[in-house]
Amino acid sequence: MNTLLNLYYSLGRRLHTSFHFFSLLFSQIAQTGTAGIEDEVLIENIRLTNSLALLFAIIMLLGVPTICILVNSKLFLIPVIVEFFINAFVLYLNYRKKHVAASMFVFYLQSIAITYFSLILGESLHMQFMVMFLILITCLIFSKQHHRKIAFATTVIILFSLQFCYFFKVVTPLKLDYDTGFTIQCFVISGIVVILAFVGRPYINNNDRIYKVRLNNRTLEKDNNSLKIVNNSLKEVKSFTLHDFRNQLQKLFNAVQTIEKQTKLDPNLNAVIPQLDQMFYVLRTMRNEVNGVLDDAEIESGKKELVRPEAIDIRSCFSDIVNSNNAWAIRNNRFIQLDISPSFPDVVISDTLLLQKITDNLLSNTIKYATRNTVIHLTLTADKSTWYLLVKNKGSNIPLEIQNKIFEQFITHKIDHTVIGTGLGLASVKRKVEALGGIIDFESIDDEVVLKAAFPLVIGSRDTLPVELPITTNQEDITILIADDDKVILTILVRMFKDNGCHVIEASNGDEVISILEKAKHLPDVILLDNQMPQKSGLETLQYLKTHPIFKFIPVFVITGDIDKTGIFKEAGAVDVIIKPIEKIKATLYMISQHLKVV
Repeated sequence: MNTLLNLYYSLGRRLHTSFHFFSLLFSQIAQTGTAGIEDEVLIENIRLTNSLALLFAIIMLLGVPTICILVNSKLFLIPVIVEFFINAFVLYLNYRKKHVAASMFVFYLQSIAITYFSLILGESLHMQFMVMFLILITCLIFSKQHHRKIAFATTVIILFSLQFCYFFKVVTPLKLDYDTGFTIQCFVISGIVVILAFVGRPYINNNDRIYKVRLNNRTLEKDNNSLKIVNNSLKEVKSFTLHDFRNQLQKLFNAVQTIEKQTKLDPNLNAVIPQLDQMFYVLRTMRNEVNGVLDDAEIESGKKELVRPEAIDIRSCFSDIVNSNNAWAIRNNRFIQLDISPSFPDVVISDTLLLQKITDNLLSNTIKYATRNTVIHLTLTADKSTWYLLVKNKGSNIPLEIQNKIFEQFITHKIDHTVIGTGLGLASVKRKVEALGGIIDFESIDDEVVLKAAFPLVIGSRDTLPVELPITTNQEDITILIADDDKVILTILVRMFKDNGCHVIEASNGDEVISILEKAKHLPDVILLDNQMPQKSGLETLQYLKTHPIFKFIPVFVITGDIDKTGIFKEAGAVDVIIKPIEKIKATLYMISQHLKVV
């Protein structure tokens, strides 16, 4: 018994070893023609073509001799021998890198063989079902669509031709007895099963891969959604933090401005002006950087620019912009020269705030990159339908790789370590220019860089311009109640309004505003509410005031840095919204005077 078991075991090992050897040999031969090829799809097609040729040869080698003995006809024997040896030509074609020819050869060789044997063996053996396998291999051995279409059309023609020949008995098949026919039929069915199993393997493998990919995609999608939630939370934290940081910078900025104005009035304090200028420069730079990051956050969130068209005195507007930027330019040994075409309209309809941000950003870039001791030219021209804003400076030539994406985020040209920038400024400018219906472009030739923005020209009338009414110096004429929880901003606002002849009442939150109004013998002419206050926000205070039978008649202005919420405040009853920073105090006083009908 043990001897018999050992014999079976030994035989099993030999069979396993032989099977492993022939599998490796089969795999090695199937690799013929793949050397030096990196395209995985092409390699798979070559392997499959070689494998099919080898498989047909093996099937014929194992089963055809028996069938040849049973049939005993040259009509069967000779074609089988010919096909067996011709199959080897497929390997030669792939070896010679004739991969498409090899695929075509396999397909058409089997097409001819199936057609021939189907005709001589007759319809009773159902050889036409071998045609089905041709349809399967067309999608596997041909990578190009037009080759697949040709092969599929050939298969359909073969199928219909066989049915035609069977029906009209065009060819007289070999006469086979029942046992021979049954044997051949079993061989054909077994061959079809083996071939279909082999051909179907890539489909199964692909399906398994697709299933795994789908599972991975679901996992990745879940992870991606989680990352989006975390990313959005981080963006919100970043945005809130930067907003608060910008507000603190603005307080310092306003404080330095106020101190600088007071200092210039006292000759004894001239010695501290350079230090104030340096502080002013640092704060301005920091504010620009923070604004750039906030603009980037708005771009990422898909937030659209809010456009508020109004009549603009172009010459006055751009003179103010140039004057405010020239102080910084002069500190950096540059100078900005404004040139406005004589034919340029006096009044244009556009958005003052957006134009100011666009021009400030363009000038900021040119000041940073312009050659020292040079003039930066800001030029305004117009034709019948378009007006143009050009900023030109002398500086280093911009590399071509940066030119192609200069208006994208995080693109910057740092010529040395002293140039500070995030690469967000020009991306923000492009967004704002497009919000105004314009386009922006640039050119860099040798050492000259020109940034050119074009806007639709809508000419306005001087009648629509705001006229600064004379503000009386009598403090009793206008009484303003200002509410802001930030003591620095409140102090600056109080001083600014008092310096312009207003009587000011201070409050630090909404509840204090209500308390002051309830105790007051004379109500204020106007109320200025900061939106972000503890206890009662500006909006909540406004909503309360507008429900009060007496307080609802007092004009209320809301001060905010969020331009997108202007509609909410006006719907709640605010006569207007003052956007931070409040730098043009006379314009603010004029706005208030308009609503009070001060003449």
